[in-house]
Amino acid sequence: MKKFLLLVRDQPPPPNTIWFYNRNEPYYEFTNFKEGFPIKAAIREPFPGSPPDIKSWATSEHLFQAAKFKNTRPEIADKIRRCPTARDALNMARKYQQYVDPSWQSINVQVMEWVVKNKFEQHPILAKRLLETGDQFLVEHTELDRFWGDGGDGSGRNKLGEVLMNVRKHLRDTQ
Repeated sequence: MKKFLLLVRDQPPPPNTIWFYNRNEPYYEFTNFKEGFPIKAAIREPFPGSPPDIKSWATSEHLFQAAKFKNTRPEIADKIRRCPTARDALNMARKYQQYVDPSWQSINVQVMEWVVKNKFEQHPILAKRLLETGDQFLVEHTELDRFWGDGGDGSGRNKLGEVLMNVRKHLRDTQ
């Protein structure tokens, strides 16, 4: 099976499809690991009458992983925010998996859409790049993830690709 996955990965994407995932390939900026595009956002609801606690998040991965803990362990969310890399943020979230908000599985796609929308709205150069994809199908092409990605062979759910296409439509509709 692994041989098949490698062959699929090494093939070009189907027509009208953009694959993204690898650091040194086009469209890496569509991943949540792309550095250089910090996001300003508040993940906690402010007390009534107080301003939101807006913080800077190094990558969209930092913000997404921290959101898992906003209601259960905000101190873990803050540790994640301070991680030096997106990989470190992911690993820290995995380390504290037992403290993830119990409702996470029912809201994770909605949170991802909020994170990605913030990323692209706050960085016009990224919004332009996303809009330039037109109506092409966007696929996080990796055998490492069958939920956010396509599983490397098309069997995955490609939720990150769907989120990006939704954000692209939002950007187009609000121009």
